[in-house]
Amino acid sequence: MPSGLSNDLDGGIPFWPDIITPQDEMMKLVSGKMMKDYLSSEAFIKADIPGEQRQKVSSMISGLKPADLIIMTVK
Repeated sequence: MPSGLSNDLDGGIPFWPDIITPQDEMMKLVSGKMMKDYLSSEAFIKADIPGEQRQKVSSMISGLKPADLIIMTVK
């Protein structure tokens, strides 16, 4: 799993931008497979995430197909 800034807002995957747009927005492209791998990672399993939030993240990711692409942004 790539390292990056810890997502302490909602228990999601760590973020390190692949692209900085001309508007200074940080972007990262993540596949469904990467997200599913994150669910079984030690980082997610050991993360201090409230049960309800953990279930929400798991539910969102479980619906992804491995080839799905997600664009993550930070503004």
